Amino acid sequence: MTYITEKSSVSLANKERQLITIEFAPKIHPNETEYSYSQPNFVFGEQVTRVTGTSSRPSTVCGMELVESKTPSGQLINQPYWKYLINDGQQKTWFSESALTRLSTCSQCKHFNNYSDRDRGWCRLFEQAARTHHQRTKDCDLFADQDPLDVPHARFALDSKVKVIDPIEHHSEWATFTVIGRQYNH
Repeated sequence: MTYITEKSSVSLANKERQLITIEFAPKIHPNETEYSYSQPNFVFGEQVTRVTGTSSRPSTVCGMELVESKTPSGQLINQPYWKYLINDGQQKTWFSESALTRLSTCSQCKHFNNYSDRDRGWCRLFEQAARTHHQRTKDCDLFADQDPLDVPHARFALDSKVKVIDPIEHHSEWATFTVIGRQYNH
């Protein structure tokens, strides 16, 4: 399959840059019906990180390979898949698609308020200072899409008078306390 498109441009870091598309049509055996070719999940120059392992160092995709297992006649034996050469600044290593994930930073988050001052900003989700290059965490993903109305609300307001009843102790009357703070443990 071949298609033609006009060269477009993309805006990166407030600069217009030409977008270059590399296209190819894989040779498909005429009798092939079991397997198909998928589009790659990552592109050259994209920032990625490993899904598992001790190192979550940001890396750049600097190479791609389509892995095909074929019979001598040219028919596929297995599903073709993509491998990526990533550079973490110290070494280059090949990984399969399933071992990589896109690097998501604060600058790409809808809760980030960019001050446009030396990569500083404010995280409205956690109400704290943040940097554009900070990597999003699992907490970001867990709480980013949560509706505040769905979060359990505290049963008692500040300055409420409460009695702490201990079922182990048998008192005829328990002491009265005032709520001075409350915290929701996620």
